[in-house]
Amino acid sequence: MRRTVFKKSVTRLLALILMLLSGVGLTTSEPESRELEGENRAYVLDREAALGTVLVVHSVFQDHQTSLPLARALWRSGFRAVVVELQPGSPFSDYVERVKELASRFKKQGKVYAVGHSMGADLICTAASQEALFDGLVALGFPVDRSSVRSPLLLGAGAWDQVHTRDSLTDAAQGAKFVMSPFSDHSQETLDPYLQCAAVQFLGGEMKGPWWSKVLAQGVFFLSLTFLGVRLVPRSRTRVLFGMSLGSLVLNAVRPHFIWSTLAVSLLVSSAWKSSGESGKDSFKAFLFLMTGIGLSWLLHGYQSVLAEPASLLGLPVALLSWLPVLACRLVNMLTDPVHGRILPLMVLLLGSEAVRPGLLLGALRRGMSSFLKRVGTLEFQLTQKPGPAQLGLFLFLLLGGTLAWKNVLSAGYALGTNDLGRLAWKMTALILFPLLTWLMLVGLFSRSPSSRDPLS
Repeated sequence: MRRTVFKKSVTRLLALILMLLSGVGLTTSEPESRELEGENRAYVLDREAALGTVLVVHSVFQDHQTSLPLARALWRSGFRAVVVELQPGSPFSDYVERVKELASRFKKQGKVYAVGHSMGADLICTAASQEALFDGLVALGFPVDRSSVRSPLLLGAGAWDQVHTRDSLTDAAQGAKFVMSPFSDHSQETLDPYLQCAAVQFLGGEMKGPWWSKVLAQGVFFLSLTFLGVRLVPRSRTRVLFGMSLGSLVLNAVRPHFIWSTLAVSLLVSSAWKSSGESGKDSFKAFLFLMTGIGLSWLLHGYQSVLAEPASLLGLPVALLSWLPVLACRLVNMLTDPVHGRILPLMVLLLGSEAVRPGLLLGALRRGMSSFLKRVGTLEFQLTQKPGPAQLGLFLFLLLGGTLAWKNVLSAGYALGTNDLGRLAWKMTALILFPLLTWLMLVGLFSRSPSSRDPLS
């Protein structure tokens, strides 16, 4: 009994310290932004006496929201940051022209640099090969054609990049500076403080801010606050969390700051999760098994990084834990628009549904996952059962979303050849099927009772 109380006290104390440190990291000053009109919009984080202007260009499956943390890091380090918003479905040449147009506009005010991620890296290097507009380039997560780029170039990637191998990236560098972060996968590369710091230093700046701002502070704050809300607040007081969420949104409207938007979403998730039911040990166990399956699949893709630098293996747990803060960061940005400090209609809808029916947001998801885990644990699958309307609707929704996403990829000029299709099939298997099967195996292995392990009993 005493040991249990001690463990709970230590856990809560650590979570509280983590939240406070992350909260302090979030209180750094935020830049005011202005929007540049055009078919592909751009957001300018301006400052006086800037070291130069840096265009930040996102990848094909991401948007300006995932560029904001990098843009803020550049702004705090003394640069004017311009976040480029690419309109989905446009041809590649239109994106290149927009990048060149923005570079030409700010060239009149001093030096111009660019940081691109994945397709964004391809874009800035293509623009640089056509006109001498840039004083330096940082390409993240893409094997760019180094021979056509005359500007100083830094190539960077995460050790667990699932899209491109370490060999393809180092071969593309051709003598240019190359840095590999042990703490990120492909989707995290613009949000990874390790690569952010490398980009800032390469462009002639110095990464500003306290040491705790060099982690994914917004996501860590989100997770630690949500954890505290779920663990410390009794179910009878969940409306307090909901009221605090509304208060945070009011503060965000009066004085826009992404700490308030983060608080609002964190408290809303805490309230919804607490209202949907009690948490048990099985939920945490299932989460650990899922992380194990994903980690093994990342190792399949990152084996070259491990062979080249065995110490990078120590960064895998950090990369896995950073995946959730990245997701939380994107959720906060999507729901509250931190560029302008606005509350989006989707956030109002979520708040309204939670106010009318507490627990409705996560209740159905929780019941579905509990039923699924129970079936996995007892191996009671009915593979011959026909899918219901809900399952069929979800499948069609995912199929439509995937089709539209790949339509945008093809519109941007990234047609898939035979080799690409083979690589895509392998990656889909290793990134989705393998972790899923590993997760099911671990849940089934550790959830079954001793008597059920023998199929003949």
